[in-house]
Amino acid sequence: LTSGQIGVLSSTQVRAFETDDFAALSSGQIGKLSASAVAGLTTTLVAVIDSTDIAALTSTQLAALGTTQVGAITTDAVAGLTTGQVRVLTGAQVGALTTGVVGSLTSDQVGAISTGSLAGLTTSQVVALTTDSVAGLTSGQIGVLSSTQVRAFETDDFVALSSEQIGKLSASAVAGLTTTLVAVIDSTDIAALTSTQLAALGTTQIGAITTDAVAGLTTGQVRVLTGAQVGALSTGVVGSLTSDQVGAISTGSLAGLTTSQVVALTTDSVAGLTSGQIGVLSSTQVGAFETADLAALTSSQLGSLSAAAVSGLTTDQIQVLSAVDALSTGAVRAFSTAQIAALTTAEVTALTTNQMRALTTSQVLGFETADAAVLTSAQLTALTTGALAALTTVTITALSTDALNGLGTASINALTSTQILSFTTDQVAALTSTTLEVFASTQVNAFTSTQFGVLTGAQINALLSGNN
Repeated sequence: LTSGQIGVLSSTQVRAFETDDFAALSSGQIGKLSASAVAGLTTTLVAVIDSTDIAALTSTQLAALGTTQVGAITTDAVAGLTTGQVRVLTGAQVGALTTGVVGSLTSDQVGAISTGSLAGLTTSQVVALTTDSVAGLTSGQIGVLSSTQVRAFETDDFVALSSEQIGKLSASAVAGLTTTLVAVIDSTDIAALTSTQLAALGTTQIGAITTDAVAGLTTGQVRVLTGAQVGALSTGVVGSLTSDQVGAISTGSLAGLTTSQVVALTTDSVAGLTSGQIGVLSSTQVGAFETADLAALTSSQLGSLSAAAVSGLTTDQIQVLSAVDALSTGAVRAFSTAQIAALTTAEVTALTTNQMRALTTSQVLGFETADAAVLTSAQLTALTTGALAALTTVTITALSTDALNGLGTASINALTSTQILSFTTDQVAALTSTTLEVFASTQVNAFTSTQFGVLTGAQINALLSGNN
């Protein structure tokens, strides 16, 4: 049969060929069949087309093949399909290829499927793709894959995708990733994700991110994570965050940090918390800090703690604060009596006059004997007269003579009769004439005979002269 004769054969005539006779046609003859004749080929005849024959088919002939016929193409034959031929296949034709045929496609053939036709790829076909063929997917193709198609990737095939390919997945495709696939994303892949892609990740997916992968997150990427996403990170991942990554969490998202995650933070990563971040920590979050981490906070960081946050500090945490004097007056005013009692003597000594001035009448009740012994006259004078008058007799008894002699007139006059009665004889004996001169008459009347008994004549004169 000549080319001219082949070209005029009807679909009915072509369909009548016996298999052996059709197989005997040369690729040159096959290439001359009319589109209508090709459309009439039985699946039995299509199945004997070899790689040389299929390579001879024109775009018009390929377009004439129905889905049933395409489904009859063999793996041997498809090897002959050129990238140009693959490019003209419709979505329906692509979807009709057997999984065996899809599994035999080369990376070049896969890369030649048009983005419009790629939608025809079924999940079974996606599963059939090989690691090598997946590497052929172009950025354009990757960008049009549906969430269903992406979800169908086998783990090894997904791992084979380059970071550039990962970075081209659509937000909806990213949202469709299974936790198994998320778990194989490495640090290079995660660094390639855009903010839109990151935003598409659900909390379950975020929870599947590994410590190896999170190392690739840039500070810019961390900055766009939501509170829910931050809260979904595993404690292992949180524990591997660098100080820069921790410092990049937005203040709005920091609220998502759970107590377990706070515990997982390292001393080094805690150092990355900014003043703004420290300022929005809740009392629950602050209370979850390990003492070693809290002890590492700098003066600047401690100074940013809010009053609400300070109220969550445990007694153990109170005792490891590196710079109590850095706390704001508002934060100090938030201390409970129990927290005041937990202060070490070194911390009490460090309290500034402004902080002392902020203490309430109930807070000063927390001062223990050892604390009272280290209070300076400047600190005592800074107390409001109400707070000073609220000091317990036990506290008064423990005050040093230097502290008492350094009190100003207003402070001395604020002392109650009960407090004066609690003065030890050693304290009374050490009072200077200058100090004694400012006691009010009602206070002088509070002195006991025992206390008067330790005063020298000069001290008694000073005490009485101030009340003439």
